[in-house]
Amino acid sequence: MAELSPTKRARVELMDLMSMKQKDIATSLNISQGAVFKILKRVRNKDIEGDLRSRKRSGRPPKITPRTDARIKCIVQNDTTVFSVDIVWELNLTEKISVRTVRHHLQIKLDLKHSNPRISLSFQLKVARPPKLL
Repeated sequence: MAELSPTKRARVELMDLMSMKQKDIATSLNISQGAVFKILKRVRNKDIEGDLRSRKRSGRPPKITPRTDARIKCIVQNDTTVFSVDIVWELNLTEKISVRTVRHHLQIKLDLKHSNPRISLSFQLKVARPPKLL
């Protein structure tokens, strides 16, 4: 969902002052009725006059910054067989990033999957069995 601009928020407030219904405001500005309701709720409960700016987002901030992301991409492009442990060691950051974080970033954000070949059970049994003596 895209964030509404302060201009659009001000238009919602202005249309409300013109006694328009919330449904009509939503259709004319092409936003949801819930968004109109939340904006008007903030307008009616605001402590500071004219505060229609976006609030700070809650939640844990990301460990990997855009600069670190670019470095990880560069490392992976130079050597596609590099391990996550080696990436963490090569980054050598002041703020520690775990191997799991790097692996998750590679898999989810950069859409790179590990390609360790699986050994079939029959191959494992052949290796584990001693050879037959004739």
